[in-house]
Amino acid sequence: MALVLSEIRVAPAHARDCVAPPRYIQISFDFDWPVPAQNSLAQKIVMQCGEAENLSVLKRVLMRSLTSIGVEPNKILVERNPEAPVATFDIITKNQSNAIRSVMIPVTEIGFSTMLIPAFEVRGKPIEGNEAIVSFALDEGFINEFGAEVRLRWLADGSPVEQSGKSRYRLKYKDV
Repeated sequence: MALVLSEIRVAPAHARDCVAPPRYIQISFDFDWPVPAQNSLAQKIVMQCGEAENLSVLKRVLMRSLTSIGVEPNKILVERNPEAPVATFDIITKNQSNAIRSVMIPVTEIGFSTMLIPAFEVRGKPIEGNEAIVSFALDEGFINEFGAEVRLRWLADGSPVEQSGKSRYRLKYKDV
């Protein structure tokens, strides 16, 4: 019988009020920017809030991304109207050609689920009477600070087990 942790999910946290993130980031530029580099950046555009400090972090991510392909921006201007679904980033370089191009990149809203999935481990030797224990790299206080709660679901051969919502599960003979 195979015992697996099938799902780690965190209930949405609404304890922290913040400005909703923009749905799109518009980036205007005047240099050759390879599409694979644009796609790589697009995967890194993840935000929980759309406040000024969140956009500053995104600006640093953009700066590092451009530096990695040999582009050295003089300045990146950021503009965000909280009521509009788009934040704009104008990249100013030394060459300032007239061939200004623009890309629109969708923003992925970060949730605790995306933060937690790579941050857990299951410990415990598969011996009858031992416990399989789920532990997180993020401490419970950090999770609770945002009003969220962790929900776990254990499956044995595809069926939920009796202690499905617990972080500790005592292994039975049939589980090992």
